Amino acid sequence: MAAASATAAQIDEALAWLRERAPLRAGGDDFAAARGANLIVVQVESLQDFAVDFTVGGQEVMPHLRRWTGDSLRFTNVTDQTSEGRTSDAEFTT
Repeated sequence: MAAASATAAQIDEALAWLRERAPLRAGGDDFAAARGANLIVVQVESLQDFAVDFTVGGQEVMPHLRRWTGDSLRFTNVTDQTSEGRTSDAEFTT
């Protein structure tokens, strides 16, 4: 079964939708901050941000992740988009 082609009206509607949302796209000082550099993405399951800076008895709980924060972009205001999904769901969203 062949896929149906989009009509000119459907294409125009999609382009209008994208134009309306242009102000919502990434931008600002951090946009393209890694351009031309090596990029490492660390995705951790079931880790809340506070744990990276947490100490117990003066000892860091996560010293390696904490050390990386000095030379990285750290996104701490993230909305969980998997709800009650599985680990693989999170992998598909990144």
